[in-house]
Formats: sequence, structure tokens, C-alpha cells
Amino acid sequence: MNQNQIGRTVFYIDEESDAFYFQKAIEYHEWLLQQEAQPQLTHTPIFRDREDAERRLWADYFDDHCKYPLYYFRRRFRMSRNLFLRIVNDILSYTANPLPQYFHFFISRLDCTGRMSISALMKCIAVIRQFAYGSTTDAFDEYLQMSEHTAQDALFFFNMCIIELYMPKYLRKPTSEDVVNIQQKHNNVHGFSRMLESIDCMHWEWKNCLVAWQGQYGRGDKKYPTIILEAVASQDLWIWHAYYGTAGANNDINVLDNSPLFDDLLDDLAHAVPYVVNANNVDRLT
Repeated sequence: MNQNQIGRTVFYIDEESDAFYFQKAIEYHEWLLQQEAQPQLTHTPIFRDREDAERRLWADYFDDHCKYPLYYFRRRFRMSRNLFLRIVNDILSYTANPLPQYFHFFISRLDCTGRMSISALMKCIAVIRQFAYGSTTDAFDEYLQMSEHTAQDALFFFNMCIIELYMPKYLRKPTSEDVVNIQQKHNNVHGFSRMLESIDCMHWEWKNCLVAWQGQYGRGDKKYPTIILEAVASQDLWIWHAYYGTAGANNDINVLDNSPLFDDLLDDLAHAVPYVVNANNVDRLT
């Protein structure tokens, strides 16, 4: 056998066999294309019947003849049902151009499968439950049919919405008119004609405080690490100032030294509201 004859083997294929093998080659090529187009699943998908979960939730708490009375809602969610619905409606009715992402999150829309996404009512219920019980985001999967990731996102975006909606009104500094009204209310209710507001500090338990930090967040009269909240409130329980985050080892004076409460007074930006102290007229009051 010479050099030119090595490796030359001739196969004779009839027309029927030729068509069969060509068809198999085309099918295999199409199968390869399908495998490349399909995304690789990294986890097993779970079908969550969120529509049925919302029907049960509505029948339990929001229907005209709901299963649980209103005081059950207040006990379990730490707020009245009317207040909860007001928050949900305020989130859905908020308008801005462009609309922030955290408000977009609560708008229901069709997903890629044609199903309606989880409603704002369900997302807000999951958030309020986390606030009320301090539970994990995975605790709502059975009743609300909501994944842990969605519950986490709902918690974060809900906080952003609350800050955007209510902070300018409910956590603002008092104006000159507010100061006069507060003094009049204290005079009418308590008989203190010059009293403005009350200031106090409270300790919030930090259950998951790091061991290395427990020295600065602990105090002898407390059996657990705490974070201090300094608040100023008027007699109608309206909070005019809140300063949160100081380590629990501090006392009230230390907290006040670091608080921005009197910054406007020191910077000569306080409102001009005349008042009398020890028979002396004073022109400015914070």
C-alpha cells in the first residue's frame, strides 16, 4: 500500500441512509442551540400560591366580616387597622418624577409568567410583622407565601418609603407657631405656663450585640447590652426630636453632650420666641 492510499476508506451510502443521518445531525444541532439558550438554574423553583395567601389574609383581617376582630389586628401588628391601611394607601398614592425605586417596589405588575406580583398589602404586612415580633424574614413563607429575599427587600424599601413620606411632618423641628401652641397646651392641661417639652432617654435591648462590643454597650444597672434613644416629646406625645444610636454605657448627660438638640441654639439659628425666666425676658428659645 503506497503513501496516498493510507487512511482512504470509501463508504457507500444509499439515499435513504443519507437522509436519515442528515436528519439526526440537524436534530442534534437544534438540541445544542436550545441548551445554550436555556439559563442554568441554580436552585429549585418553588411555586408559591400568593393569590390564595392574599385571599386568606383578606378574609382574616380586612373583610367586612373578617375572622379576627379589630383588637386582634392591633395586638398582632402593634397598630390599628386604619393606620396600617393609611400607610399602604400613602405608599401607593405617592407621586414624584422620577418615582424612587423603593416606591416602585410596592406597585403590582405582571411578571414574566403573566402572574400578578405580590401586592403592596402583602409586602407591608410582612414588614409590620417583622417590626412587631422581631422575627426572621423566612418566617412568612407558609402563611404569606413570600420568599425570604422578597421579605428582606420589603423591609428595606418600606423604611425608605416611611422616611420619604412622614419625616418632613412627624420628625421636624418646631416652628415659632408650634412653640407658642405647645406652651398654651401645657398651660391648659398641666398649669405650667412656661413649659415646652419633656426630654428623656431610654435603653433598647441589643439582643445580638457582638461580644467584643458588649463592654461599651453594657451598664451595671442593665443586664444586657443596650442602645440609647434620646427623645423630646410634647404633652400630646408628638416627638419633636430623636437621637438614636449612642452606646448603652453612657448616661443621659453624655448623650445630651453628643446630641444635636441644642445645635441651633449654639449656632444662633433658634426661633425668636420671647419667654420669661426668673422675671427676666429672654428673646430666643429652641
